[in-house]
Amino acid sequence: MGDIKIVEYDKMYAKSLAHMWNMSADSWGGSDSVYTEESVIEENENTGNLNIYIALDGDEVVGYCSFSEYRQDEAALYIPKLNVRPDY
Repeated sequence: MGDIKIVEYDKMYAKSLAHMWNMSADSWGGSDSVYTEESVIEENENTGNLNIYIALDGDEVVGYCSFSEYRQDEAALYIPKLNVRPDY
């Protein structure tokens, strides 16, 4: 493991992000969904998140954090999805 860098999500990371989600399936309740580069791009374009950050170890995505507006509370934000690859 090298130095971890936090960057904003860009669809150029979608293939590596799909790999991270697939590696994390057992840690998320054993989901049988298989993520692809295309499904990650589509999901992240349609979420309505204010921002998405990913953690990179070199070119590999090893973490994910999204931020959204919490509409029931004025000026409040929340984290709808937070994940770190199990081997990290």
